[in-house]
Amino acid sequence: MKNNRTLYLMMALLLTLGLGACQSDYSKMLNEEMAKGVRNDSLFFGIHFQQAKRDFYELCWKKNQEGLFTAGSRGNYVQYNLPPDSIHSEKIEMFFYPQFDSNEQITGMDLEYRYAAWAPWNKALYAPELLPRIKDTLMAWYGGNDFIAVEGEQPQETIWVKVDGNRRIAIKTKDDEIVRVKMTDLTTTIDD
Repeated sequence: MKNNRTLYLMMALLLTLGLGACQSDYSKMLNEEMAKGVRNDSLFFGIHFQQAKRDFYELCWKKNQEGLFTAGSRGNYVQYNLPPDSIHSEKIEMFFYPQFDSNEQITGMDLEYRYAAWAPWNKALYAPELLPRIKDTLMAWYGGNDFIAVEGEQPQETIWVKVDGNRRIAIKTKDDEIVRVKMTDLTTTIDD
């Protein structure tokens, strides 16, 4: 639990301490959105910021019985398979698990996306090819501000970030297979 909070804190610091002009664009967006005082707590499928841990598990159980969610193959992660669209036929798997505060309420969401047919020899299904689709999907789901590029801590690493009210969404490739997404409620504090 403490490691996840430390990871969130480090990612928040990276995003706020980024380099160059992209940082000023991010700072400007962050300041403007936080000044609005708008709350965007909805995440997906009835899951939202400040939702109690018990309610999250009950919702996941219900969605599992409906055949929408399954137990993911990645630790505690829940799995949802995105339906193919009219342009792309490749199946995408979404894995997610929330970040809870000391009151057992959701303050963030860790997500990972991968092509179901990913294989090391199939470069067309690598994470850098998937990232634009995930970015477009999240824009369609949430609307609001566009994603902007922020330089990450690794050389040549780009993190795509958007802030709408209190909700920040950050996207980056984790490795050749996985696109990682973090959704954060910027109004919550991180417990040590």
